[in-house]
Amino acid sequence: MVNKAILTMAANEYGFNADTLQFISESTNQVYRFQKDGILYILRISQRPHELIDQITAEMDWMDYLAQNHVSVPAPLYSNSRLVIPVIDEDKPYILTSFESVKGCCWDKSDPNKWNTRIFYNWGKTIGTMHCLTKRYMPPKGRARRTEFTGRDALSNSIENCPTLYAMTQDLIRNMMALPK
Repeated sequence: MVNKAILTMAANEYGFNADTLQFISESTNQVYRFQKDGILYILRISQRPHELIDQITAEMDWMDYLAQNHVSVPAPLYSNSRLVIPVIDEDKPYILTSFESVKGCCWDKSDPNKWNTRIFYNWGKTIGTMHCLTKRYMPPKGRARRTEFTGRDALSNSIENCPTLYAMTQDLIRNMMALPK
């Protein structure tokens, strides 16, 4: 867990009361919820090298673009001075980002009232909209574009220990990479 100084600094940067912070989870990132002006937001704290700041900024720029084009995504929250906040704590690099908390509930795949053809239709429609928007997306002036999917990034090295699964995923990735961009 990060120390209280980072959480206080995040509260100052994003302009919210640190007392509203609620810890949600920790896996790849430490995730907190907070309230600002009556709206719920997420604070994501990633222990990542600062060399990734441009890529994480590109991710947030992309989310902002989608939100501005009426795609149902959590809109990024800008801090007082920037979109992404680099922090060093006890010689560990962290990158802080924040965005709106989404409304809704977790999907129960065993519930046919939620996991059905309607959700797959809406899911596909949303991904199709995102794909169309991708074609005309230009990052903000002077900002990097997020790196493109090359296929190999989708797999961990451990999958090679399972030859059948590895062959299937390699075939799937080859098919995906053959699709027009």
